[in-house]
Amino acid sequence: MKYLKFILKAAVSAFLIYFVIRQIPLQELYRVMARSSYVALVVALFALFLNEFICVLRLRFILLSEAENLPKQFLGLKKISDIYFIGSFFGDFALTAVGGDTVKFFLFKREHVGSRIRLATVFLVDRVIALGSLILLFFLAFGVNIFLGYPLPLIPLNFSFNTGLLFGFIAILLVVVSLFYAKDKIKIIVSLFTSHLLRVREFSLAFLYSLVYQFFIVVIIFAMYNSLHPETSIPFFYFVLLVPIIIVVTTLPISLNGIGTRELLFVYLFGAIGGVKADLLALSLLFLVFSYVQGLYGGILFLLSKKKNADSAIFSDTSVSNK
Repeated sequence: MKYLKFILKAAVSAFLIYFVIRQIPLQELYRVMARSSYVALVVALFALFLNEFICVLRLRFILLSEAENLPKQFLGLKKISDIYFIGSFFGDFALTAVGGDTVKFFLFKREHVGSRIRLATVFLVDRVIALGSLILLFFLAFGVNIFLGYPLPLIPLNFSFNTGLLFGFIAILLVVVSLFYAKDKIKIIVSLFTSHLLRVREFSLAFLYSLVYQFFIVVIIFAMYNSLHPETSIPFFYFVLLVPIIIVVTTLPISLNGIGTRELLFVYLFGAIGGVKADLLALSLLFLVFSYVQGLYGGILFLLSKKKNADSAIFSDTSVSNK
């Protein structure tokens, strides 16, 4: 069954990529890349990597809400950072949007950090905060656009409204199904989730860090777009308005890690406000490549941790044999 899901997602990604690329001559794409500022793109890649540490801080503040139930050594920034980046690596290269959280959950559980339900609640809170910060960023941009008098394109707004309805329907469906199949566990999770909300300081700081993280993502994408020396200029506020929509939609498990969905949305939404398709596709593909490049850091940490564990096992075996 899981292979069927993978095949279906791969087919969706392949179709969407083909659908977008067939509308754009490849020589146009090469021309965009040739005129790009490579120094600016390298700076953007480095900024994208550093920005991920804000997510580490967000996760740490959520874990601090469970401080009384967790060993102190697992609340250190290095431990949380290593687990976060290793999970992100598997999330990227396992070609799934939820694989990263699964690996992070497993790594924390392997270190005997808290109960399963408490850990699951931590990652649920992390996801909710990330989604909430994106929604807030969208509405802030919407308000600022109206205040400054920028025209609001009808197509992206209709898309945003329909996306909101879709996510609302999915959320209600998940709640109903969960209540039917796991009523007792859901009650515990709701209780734990509420306890996180009541810890106002930790929750507020986690939300603030998430908002800053999402805003910097928008800033970096805007800088990447301008480093391509695009044919048309797009105001920054449109990026704040549309990038959160793209990020939210690409989390839907309809394609492999959002591949194809992301490219279609960049070309479709920004194209509706005058962006050139070749510029937008190049931007989307670069952002995808940069995401994978920064994910390699987690892969390096994983290999180092495997080597360290192997060395520890050898040392332990040697000690036993000497006795």
